Amino acid sequence: MSRFEEISEPKTCPWCGKTTGKFTQQIECPAGEPYTGNARVLSRKPRHRKPQNEVDIDILRITHDLFRDFHYGQFDTLRCAEEFANAAYRAGYQIK
Repeated sequence: MSRFEEISEPKTCPWCGKTTGKFTQQIECPAGEPYTGNARVLSRKPRHRKPQNEVDIDILRITHDLFRDFHYGQFDTLRCAEEFANAAYRAGYQIK
């Protein structure tokens, strides 16, 4: 299970301007065999196993062109949310 949820459109943090990154996964594929799934392959790295009875595999990094969702509302980190709130308070914004 992943720590991030997938979203179709990227978000931008209102404080630092950082955008969400692509949602990627790592999968294993037998060495030399083509990937036949519906995701886009970003990278392929060989991983050789030591025991003689196991086959070599490739580690594939794939994406479905989805993005990781921020877990702090519209902010990418709690620090950005805190700094934004403190700046709003210093600027005089308060609920009355």
